[in-house]
Amino acid sequence: NDYIQKKMCLEDTNVELGDLYHLAFLGRGRFGTVNLVHNRISLYAIKTVPRSYIEGNSQLAKYILSEKNVLLSLDFPLIVKLVKTLKTENLCFFLMEYISGKSLEEYINSKTIHKNLNEAKFFGACMSLILDYLKKKNIAHRDIKPANLIIDSTGYIKILDFGTAKKIRDFTFTVIGTPTCMAPEVLLGKGYSYPVDYWSLGVCMYFVYYGRYPFGHGITDIMVIYDQIINKELTFSRETGLVEFNHFLGTMLNKKPTNRLCTLQSIQNDSLYKGFNWKELSEFKMKPPYVPKAKELKDSANSLKNTRTPFLPLISKYKFETFQPPEEREV
Repeated sequence: NDYIQKKMCLEDTNVELGDLYHLAFLGRGRFGTVNLVHNRISLYAIKTVPRSYIEGNSQLAKYILSEKNVLLSLDFPLIVKLVKTLKTENLCFFLMEYISGKSLEEYINSKTIHKNLNEAKFFGACMSLILDYLKKKNIAHRDIKPANLIIDSTGYIKILDFGTAKKIRDFTFTVIGTPTCMAPEVLLGKGYSYPVDYWSLGVCMYFVYYGRYPFGHGITDIMVIYDQIINKELTFSRETGLVEFNHFLGTMLNKKPTNRLCTLQSIQNDSLYKGFNWKELSEFKMKPPYVPKAKELKDSANSLKNTRTPFLPLISKYKFETFQPPEEREV
């Protein structure tokens, strides 16, 4: 019932800028600022981008349009929902679902003890459902990383930031993404497709279990990271009980994309997931290994009732920093 009620609110496209009240500043995203707002009924995250950025930067315009088109084509419980886009004379807005929780990166980095196999399997299974849906939509995300995966208030993960996502018919050649999570074929410039996201799935599962990245962990020199991704052999813990997990990681992080498990069925059939209840997971009946505590200020019902600071006048006075587009190069 909670899910259906939230889904109905997210499908209400009658929300206008004048209906929104400001609650908190959430951060700076890839294309602008992100704030928490409400319309007395629901919470939303709203991303704001000055129109001068878009009109004066063809690269940014390309990213904004691509992200808008991709998000509007998606409707999946584990993917952030775009409600609608809005604009004024000087600003553009993405009104989106607000996901309460913490990023997978933040959660793993906060832990003092790692090597929890159940966590790695659970989060990997959630990601597999997401990638299966995106693949059916012919979409490659191209920047799947722990920082883009949010563990929501139910303990399930949701993926956000589709600024680098692209519909792919066959191959694409743009070198783009986060260095530690990029697949080797992206760097080699010979063309790549959906398997790059499955490589990133392997990276995320490795990160969840070991608490570090398989390639380039802690390294700031991008060229050294790239060299490790292309040339370094994958290393594992030799502890007992990890044979299936190490084999799975070795397959997903295989430098030849044709050797990876790039379908949901092949992942489900792997020995790592023997006995795993996929039906229970897809129906959100599986108990997550971790459920974050709600952020009281941002999720409080009293905040909705008591906060009446209009969002539009507030954001219209905001001084935006100079935009820096994501790094990419054409091969």
